[in-house]
Amino acid sequence: MNKSIKFILHKLNKNQKDGYIYIQHIENRTKSYRSLGLPKIHEKYWDEENQRVRKTTQIDYTVYNDKIEEKLKELLISDKDINTIEGIKSRKSFLFYFERVIEEKLKNDHGTRLKYRSVLNKLKEYVKYKNRTDLSFSEIDIDYIEDLNSYLKSTGLEINTVIHYLKVIRVIIRKSQKRREYMHVKDPFVNYEFEHKQKKTKETLTKQEIQNIRDFNITDENLDRVRNLFMFQFMTNGLRVSDLVTLRLNNLTGGRIHYFMFKTNNEIDIPILDTHIELFVKLLDIKTNINDITLDDEKRYRPRFEELKTLKVKSVKPQRPSPIRRTPPDYPRPLLLDAINMEYYKEYHSLLSSMNLEEVSDEYLKVIEFNRYKGNIPISGSMYIDLTKQYQRLESVIDTYIKLLEKQMVDLRLKYRERVLNELNKLGTDKKTRNHFAFGMLKNEEFTNIDEKNNFDLIDFAQYQKIHKSGVLYNKYLKELQKTVGLTKSLRTHLPRISFTNIMIGIEGINHYDISKKLGHSSITITDKYLETGFNSTKGDSVQRTMDDFMKTD
Repeated sequence: MNKSIKFILHKLNKNQKDGYIYIQHIENRTKSYRSLGLPKIHEKYWDEENQRVRKTTQIDYTVYNDKIEEKLKELLISDKDINTIEGIKSRKSFLFYFERVIEEKLKNDHGTRLKYRSVLNKLKEYVKYKNRTDLSFSEIDIDYIEDLNSYLKSTGLEINTVIHYLKVIRVIIRKSQKRREYMHVKDPFVNYEFEHKQKKTKETLTKQEIQNIRDFNITDENLDRVRNLFMFQFMTNGLRVSDLVTLRLNNLTGGRIHYFMFKTNNEIDIPILDTHIELFVKLLDIKTNINDITLDDEKRYRPRFEELKTLKVKSVKPQRPSPIRRTPPDYPRPLLLDAINMEYYKEYHSLLSSMNLEEVSDEYLKVIEFNRYKGNIPISGSMYIDLTKQYQRLESVIDTYIKLLEKQMVDLRLKYRERVLNELNKLGTDKKTRNHFAFGMLKNEEFTNIDEKNNFDLIDFAQYQKIHKSGVLYNKYLKELQKTVGLTKSLRTHLPRISFTNIMIGIEGINHYDISKKLGHSSITITDKYLETGFNSTKGDSVQRTMDDFMKTD
């Protein structure tokens, strides 16, 4: 069956100077016509030979030509029996085949599709730079590749990115050779030698830098939330941003964080740690608060506890080397000190039951400082308060009191943890909330096609782009966080994973298998390759120090 197509400028009569773009179908010598639905144009703008609208500033020619290209590709993909000159031209077009691979072969591989689209767009930019509208297979030779290589570098791309782009083009060419209609295509990369990739040490955060981010005073609520998301990534085995975005409440039940990785579909199952609890309370709709957590004797002893808080110790003059009179700052005294003139500091074991977690923790820090300085407390520069007499009187009960406080904090934290986990279980099992995204970075109503097992293989390309864009937006906020905390290193979405890995490398006793499991790699080989890409470990330093000590001995 002989089929052909052609784009023409159709005029209602010969005397008219303008017309509409039609597509002409010829099948077994029978012609049929269909309009592309575009506004009419003057005949001077129509290029009959190339069947395209000429470049001009008078009309937006790209709208017309894009529509023609779109229709042409649609017809050639749907009907491979078309053997017109236009069809043959398109089959010779490398850009057309590249587009075809993206739309057909990578239809469900959204990540690769997005990456290949970036390469194709860059290649189209180069073609346009060379004042061409298309690129045929036959044009791609070693000289062309080398010129493309130079162009890509001139646009500011790093060498490693340029190498990656060229290798993607090689993949497309080799894919074409496996198809019957492209068997004539030659591989110009057979004689092309790629440059060596630049090996770079990955930028990672130290333990101290991570703690500084965690403890930095941030008043902006949005940035504080971004900081907590970043910390959650780090504390969850270097969670990828795609998994952060797609994590759902049903992944946070049973005291575990259980999910399938978005990128590889590998299963991850880790315990919810105390640090996770603190972050969940800040990031999720958790009603439990540490101020609400007390033990069983609150009603009985709370009045006495409130009474202790209002008592004041007898006035003690601050000791100072200067005769200048100054009013010393208030010293945050422990409750134990306020009770020295009362009979019930012996009852503190019961009184502590009426204190919440925040109050117990605060009391613990005060007593530790009081004990540390043995009552001689520095308050400002060389100024101090002399409470040594009070310390001597309480010295016999302080150690016991500290142990009671420590036990109280453990018991309260366990109770706090239990309440938070119960709330997570409710959110993760309730029909109304269990499929909600945990951190609200995506709209729940836009992903109703995801099943109960969180199978994100079911998403379409538009949904994938929304996941990708939410990560891009998060990365933008990380840059603001970086400026706020005054960090010189670049905060980005993948940094928690790299930093987590680098810290693990430096821990004695952790091997590649342990790291592989934590990162969720499907094999130890993948981990070995990953660790070869710029990690800077000091784990072997101890061996060097041992050899250094050996050489120093007689």
